[in-house]
Amino acid sequence: MSQSSILVLPSVLEGLLNALCEEVGEGLPVICFDTIAYKLIITNNTDGLVIPYNNIESLASELNNLMINENRQIDLGKKAYLKSRNWQTEKIVNEYN
Repeated sequence: MSQSSILVLPSVLEGLLNALCEEVGEGLPVICFDTIAYKLIITNNTDGLVIPYNNIESLASELNNLMINENRQIDLGKKAYLKSRNWQTEKIVNEYN
């Protein structure tokens, strides 16, 4: 995954979204279906792309657009990375306390 530039998560059902969290934390732009629990991890068109369930044409189109638009890849990835900094253990413990 360290050599990837985009994470495509085509799952329609996921429990713990470890892969999604890990790659967002690495600054990868993410494309996923809206059937997984993405809402606490990414915001559509801000730090990732969320595709309506089973819309393969839209998934392919968004992936193609992202592959040819490196600036968009970088922008989504940076925003995802910055959001993931809020998940640091110390910060979460401080907020909980």
